[in-house]
Parts: sequence; structure tokens; C-alpha cells
Amino acid sequence: MVTTPLHLTDTGHSLTIAGVIISIHAGGTFLFAPIFGLLTDRISAQGAGLPDS
Repeated sequence: MVTTPLHLTDTGHSLTIAGVIISIHAGGTFLFAPIFGLLTDRISAQGAGLPDS
């Protein structure tokens, strides 16, 4: 995601659009974290399809 604003501005998109895309990505990351946390608590990490460390 580091180079996404550079790529978007090079292809003619505004910095506003780049900021919106980065914000949606970050929001999606935090949106699904509790869901996968609850899923992992109920079943094992392997059962949730997450890598087990």
C-alpha cells in the first residue's frame, strides 16, 4: 500500500481519490479484525483458515 498513491497519481487520479482508497483499505482491516478474533476464539486458528504460529 506504500506505492498506491504514487501509482494512482501517475495514472491521473487525484490525491483525494488516493486518500479515499487508502482509508477504505485501513478501515476494512480494522472492520474484520473482531470478526476473525471471535471466529478464532470459537474454533482453532487452523479451523478459521488462519496461519498458526
